Amino acid sequence: MGNLIYLTIEGKQQGLISRGCGTVDSIGNKCQEGKEDEIIIIEYSSTITRNQNVSHHPIEFIKNIDKSSPL
Repeated sequence: MGNLIYLTIEGKQQGLISRGCGTVDSIGNKCQEGKEDEIIIIEYSSTITRNQNVSHHPIEFIKNIDKSSPL
C-alpha cells in the first residue's frame, strides 16, 4: 500500500506556491479537508550513489495538474 505524501512549496518572491492546490477548484473531487494548501504527490523517487563520496541526485515526483502547474 502506498503512503500519502503532501508537499508544500514556498518561494522567496512568489510566497506560498502550493496555496489552493488542494481545493475543489484546483483538483476537483480528489481534494481532502485540511490539505487545501498542499500538493498531493502521486509518485516520488530519489537516488543516492556512492563511488568515492555519497552523491545525492535530484528528487523527482509526479503530481496531478493543479494550480501550481506551469501553463
